[in-house]
Amino acid sequence: MYGEEEGRELLKDLKAELKGFPKKFESLFDFNVSTVAIDLGLDRGKFHFFEANTFPCGTFARGEIALLRAAHAKYLYENKLNKNLLSYQELVSKLKDQDKEIKRLKDDLKNIR
Repeated sequence: MYGEEEGRELLKDLKAELKGFPKKFESLFDFNVSTVAIDLGLDRGKFHFFEANTFPCGTFARGEIALLRAAHAKYLYENKLNKNLLSYQELVSKLKDQDKEIKRLKDDLKNIR
């Protein structure tokens, strides 16, 4: 449909249009976006923007990302950067204590009635 010369012109136009896009797009978030994929359509020589994805091809790196997240969570826990951070065992224990307290309160309520 488009020849080599038209293709070069379209690419030149696209690069010009998208030149400031990453900076503008990143300004919408409270964090740095490391990778962006943009879905575009081309109709009669005009590009149309459909969407932008901040985590393209995530499935290829999913295992490595999971390991990095787990290592980061472990670091946070070990360094107590967040004083409200609980281990799994601490969370289970806390939930059991809360369940006991709820049961006690329900029993108290039955005795009042």
